[in-house]
Parts: sequence; structure tokens; C-alpha cells
Amino acid sequence: MMNQAKPQPVDRRSGALWISSLLLLTSSHLIGCSDPPPPPPKVVDQGPPPPPPPPPCALDDLRQELQIDDKIRLSQAEAPPNCDERRNVLIFFNAFVNADADTLRQMMSSEDSLQLEAMINAGQFESAIEQIRQVTLETGIGPEGQHCCLALYLVNGGYEAQLWYYAEENGMPSFSAAPQPPGIVDNLSGTDLVASWFAVLEEEREIANELDDEVDDLGSAAPSSSSSSNSSGGGGAFPGGAPPTGPIGPGGPGSPGGPVGPGGPINPGSP
Repeated sequence: MMNQAKPQPVDRRSGALWISSLLLLTSSHLIGCSDPPPPPPKVVDQGPPPPPPPPPCALDDLRQELQIDDKIRLSQAEAPPNCDERRNVLIFFNAFVNADADTLRQMMSSEDSLQLEAMINAGQFESAIEQIRQVTLETGIGPEGQHCCLALYLVNGGYEAQLWYYAEENGMPSFSAAPQPPGIVDNLSGTDLVASWFAVLEEEREIANELDDEVDDLGSAAPSSSSSSNSSGGGGAFPGGAPPTGPIGPGGPGSPGGPVGPGGPINPGSP
């Protein structure tokens, strides 16, 4: 009987080491074959940012849309903050410098419309408007919260001024010229001409009140002269008599040559 070879004992430790080596090789192979990380995104040069959009109701856009005459001067700082008010102010004074009586009738108060008709009937309206070279506008708020616009007319004889109150009545714009003493343009000063206007009016009222007090004192001391002083036309809100109840032209109250104008220059060459 042939001798059979005896099986060699299996070294279990070497088998375990082989398996461990195989696992390490497999894991190393898997790690080495993973996808590479994506490249960083490219920075695209888009150039400078676009300019900011124009402010709402930009004056340049409104002037172009409404075809405002170059005679009208209104800066962004002096314009009303409200879009509708900007439109109304530009349309109103554009009608003024172009003698557009139909538009003015629609936008003026009833009292000023009557004075406009008086000027038209007297043949003075267009001739007065022709002398306007430029109108500089400044808007603001009056002491009682009224929205107002001061118009400085450059005419042949120099500058004339008129203050207009504006508001909306029944959804329609309404402009009303403010009463004023003659020659007020010579007393305006500073950077805020609207505030200066009302300051001048207040000074005029204070002077007038002092004159009234003096007249009253004289009347108490000399009763016989009271009738003559009362008939002289002194007193009122302004020196020299009662204030005008409506707008006046540059010629002042009682200017010869026709009716008082609705806020604009009538006799630009008059002193």
C-alpha cells in the first residue's frame, strides 16, 4: 500500500493576512479611481453695473413728455415732491408763457379767471406775455400749510414776482394768485425765496398794525381829526391802504392802462 502524503497544516494567520492585503488593495483602488473635484467657477467680467433708474417723475422726462417751453426754469430741488403737482406746475406756467388762455381758464381759480378775461377783453394779455423772457419757479409750503409756487418773471424791465397757491379741487388742479404789496420782489432775499416772501408780508403787517395803533392814538387825542384820518385811506393790512383782494401785476394796484392782471406781469417796464 502506497504511502499517502499527509496534508500540510494551513497557516490561518497567513490567510488572514492575505485577505487583509486584498481588502487594502481594493479600497486603495476604489479611492484612486474616484472622480476628481469640479473646477472652480470662472469669474466672468460683466463690466460696470448699469446706471440706476431715473427717479420717478424726473423733470427732464416730464419736460419732454409735456413739451415744456425752455423759458420755464425749475430745478429738482425746487420742484414739488409729488408727481401730479410737478405736472400741474409745469403745465400751468407753460400755458402762461405761451399765452394759452384755454388751459389757464381750466386751471385758475374763478376770481383769477375773471381777471384773465378782463385782460383778454382789454387786449392786454398777449402783449404782456410777449415780454416774458424767462420764468424761474420755486415751490414750498406756506405758514398755514398751503402748497405754493413763487414765480420770478424776467421781463424787459427786470424781475417781477408773484406767488401762487395751488391745490386740487374735485380732482382738478386749481391755482390762485396770492395778494401782495407792490415792489415785493425788491425785498426778497436768501436761498428760500418762498419763506422770504412770507417773512416780508409779516413785516408789512407789523408795520401796518403799528400805523393803525398810531392813528387810533391820534384819534383818541384829537377827536376832531378822526374823520379826516379815517377818510385818508390809511390802515389796512399794508401801508397806504387796504390790501388788494386779488392778484396784482408788476405795476401795482391801480396801475393806469387797464385791469389788474392775474398774477403775471402787466406793465413790466413800470417802476
